[in-house]
Amino acid sequence: MTQHDRNRRLLLSVLTFAPFAGMLGPAPAAAQSGTALPPIVQPAEKTKTAFLARARALRDQAVKEGDQAYGAVVVRNGIIVGEGRNHVVLQR
Repeated sequence: MTQHDRNRRLLLSVLTFAPFAGMLGPAPAAAQSGTALPPIVQPAEKTKTAFLARARALRDQAVKEGDQAYGAVVVRNGIIVGEGRNHVVLQR
């Protein structure tokens, strides 16, 4: 078997098992530190309008606390699986 064939087999083996690599890695930082994240608020209706309203609520919360106006939600299969807003840290 040539060096090229060995390299090709190795690459294919790595690519086959790459999706499972996350299962073997360390736990997320929040789980390691012992701090639980707050639950993600789900809208009553699973519509684009409701999801955008949640993003706007996060944006408004950021503005209220003096941050830049930015809020976002990540939706998968009609469920918010991630959300965030802008956090600006000023040091003087």
